[in-house]
Amino acid sequence: THAVTKPLLSVLIPVYNCAEYIEEALASIQAQTFTDFEVLVIDDGCSDETPAIVRRIACHDQRIKIISRENRGIVDSLNEGVALAQGRWLARMDGDDICEPHRFSCQLAFLNAHPEIDIVGSWVKLFGARSEIWHHRREDIFIKFMLLFRSSGFSHSSIMGKIELFQKYPYDKHYEDVEDTELWSRMALCRGVKFANIPEVLVHYRVHDAQVSKIKRARQMILYRQIMTKYMQTLGVVDIDIEAHEWCCDLRSDLSDAELERIYLWLEKLSSSIRADWTDDFGVISERWARLCALNGHVNKKNGLFGFRPVTWL
Repeated sequence: THAVTKPLLSVLIPVYNCAEYIEEALASIQAQTFTDFEVLVIDDGCSDETPAIVRRIACHDQRIKIISRENRGIVDSLNEGVALAQGRWLARMDGDDICEPHRFSCQLAFLNAHPEIDIVGSWVKLFGARSEIWHHRREDIFIKFMLLFRSSGFSHSSIMGKIELFQKYPYDKHYEDVEDTELWSRMALCRGVKFANIPEVLVHYRVHDAQVSKIKRARQMILYRQIMTKYMQTLGVVDIDIEAHEWCCDLRSDLSDAELERIYLWLEKLSSSIRADWTDDFGVISERWARLCALNGHVNKKNGLFGFRPVTWL
């Protein structure tokens, strides 16, 4: 009977008080052209109407399930969802985002056509407090080099991947609030794990006016520093100049010549000491240098040269 067949795809939506948006988010999933999925809404101790709205919708759509419990944070919600998922594939989604109707079919077609890819994301269009498109990089090594510079490589609510991978690499509670970046960095270091992004907007990502608090932001920065340090160490980089590296991540525009010189030496070292099987095919490191030079007024436009130091390590 139909009841015992497992869905091909599990859609994981951790929610905490998003009553205003959850109906629209779920409607965009119900409107998918691909229909063989289950939706796992993990209610992380909501104190608003979110669970009631989800239950009302679930009454008319057996694919939607809600799991309610006390508030334990997003990492526990995600790992709980992974444990409950019955699909071969797992897709992430946020309770306030919107999927394009062909998102699932597009990503599944891509994963079937490229069996070596473990995680695929997409471009995302921001709406709400900001409107822009994030053009996440398509190629595996491009994404992995971007991870060096505090870029998460994906928009988490756009990703789809093999369920075994999420079972093998659970989210880490220590990195709550930057758990995605930590997971991608950990996966990236495992030989054989491959990433991709589809160069098309498949998800609309809602940006809220409410900014991350200063305290939370400071905590995130400490965690990002830990993630990047571990990432570089595992790639064979020693004596990391983390301060210079963070100037690169921040794309600082107030650097002195001495600080730029320090960054140059650091990037040269990073470039030359990274694991041999990792080649910067897309010039991520030199592009970062070029941008820093431009931001700090060291551009010779006439000759098209960047900086007061040529990039010799290319």
